[in-house]
Amino acid sequence: MNTTYTHFKEEPEVLKTRLLAADIYLKMVVENKIPTDEEEIEDLAFHLRDYFNFVGSYGVTVFKWEKIKPSLKYMIEYTSNDVWKRNIAKCKTAKEKAALPKEETINELKEHILERIESFDEAPFTIQRLGEIIYNYDTFNLVVPYLNGIVKVVSVITTQTPKGVRITGEPEEDIVKDVFVPPTPRLNLKVDELDDDIITRRPILTSNIESCFITSETTVVENGDKISSDTEEKK
Repeated sequence: MNTTYTHFKEEPEVLKTRLLAADIYLKMVVENKIPTDEEEIEDLAFHLRDYFNFVGSYGVTVFKWEKIKPSLKYMIEYTSNDVWKRNIAKCKTAKEKAALPKEETINELKEHILERIESFDEAPFTIQRLGEIIYNYDTFNLVVPYLNGIVKVVSVITTQTPKGVRITGEPEEDIVKDVFVPPTPRLNLKVDELDDDIITRRPILTSNIESCFITSETTVVENGDKISSDTEEKK
């Protein structure tokens, strides 16, 4: 049984393991290697959800947007479908079922969200809030409020780099093979495009997080299996 990671008191090696696992599962979606077995689907969703938990906690994506975007779209479909199934399951009478939103409404909301995500050249600067919503999706009782919350978050223009820096048109050094100088954890707490960033540090991991980001040489051994970054495959 999968157990959700706690993200406030982790050691650097735990974060490395989480990010390296995320790298593997993000690649699966990029390469369209989506499982069909129910248990494997749950395993994929678990690791992607944990990755977005990390994004929601630290406000940085670590990986390039082109690697994240397919999994973000996948998780919006997965989570909204799950909330919708719960809505239907709770209906005990035909009257209750008739009161549910039309599927056309749900599909229109999802289509709008997916189009917005596809339109971004980099991660929206609200990606931290988006990560929080996806990770906590099971706290939503109804699918329409869940999707409306996502609509608000993706209705922005400004984007940010994998390091969490807002893109303003100034050229940046290209990031190759997901190798970065570790960023300061960021909290973009305001959604309005005109608001200034509120930058802060997480109290527990202010020093440790700098050693937690993937480099091409990073490898972590977990349960006898080697998990690695772009330079190696999971064995």
